Amino acid sequence: MEPQERGVEPVYFQLTRYVTVFLVDDSTSMEDIPQFEIHNWSETISALVECASLILGARGRLKVHFFNSPRSKENISGIDELRDLCRFQPRGDTPTYQRLKRHLDEFIEAFEHLNASQREAHPGLNLIIFTDGAPEGLFEDIEEVIVDTAIELNRLKVDKYKLGIQFVQIGNDESVTNFFERIDNDIRGEHGLKRDVSNFPDTFAHEQSHSRFHSDRRYNTL
Repeated sequence: MEPQERGVEPVYFQLTRYVTVFLVDDSTSMEDIPQFEIHNWSETISALVECASLILGARGRLKVHFFNSPRSKENISGIDELRDLCRFQPRGDTPTYQRLKRHLDEFIEAFEHLNASQREAHPGLNLIIFTDGAPEGLFEDIEEVIVDTAIELNRLKVDKYKLGIQFVQIGNDESVTNFFERIDNDIRGEHGLKRDVSNFPDTFAHEQSHSRFHSDRRYNTL
């Protein structure tokens, strides 16, 4: 069935070929502190909802996992379900490397015992990490696990477009922006891995028109 027949815009139809995983930073720094005009958690939920509406509208499969909370959902079916999942107070550390590695290792393991036709039919992974802060550990750790994954995909003869990794910065901490720009620059095109680094302005809750996720610009992140 063609995308138009299914009511899916052609530009978003590729999302149906991926499982999209939202990996959400729920560390303590993500909590809202209204008296200091800090709205990180509210802005994160707004970003999740905006992206999820696009994915679900395209009939894509969506999972949500958090850095710290044991809450998770393997098949998000609606926006209200997503909002309910996020109704808790962020608490904990920022183990970006550990959580990223876990998901990438699981993705690689899924291909280990598949033949060529099975690998071709296996859905891709679109991993989107929403975070406000630099991760614990070294930049090189993050870079290494991404490059190692690309090498493993090549060894298994898995199409390089089966995996997408995006980092979405919540807020406007300049040191974090620099951190993710370094990832963007250092891994650009390396081993053919699709990647993106996006910034989600802290003005979104008040001025949606400034959001990277607003209107057609949302596709830049997905």
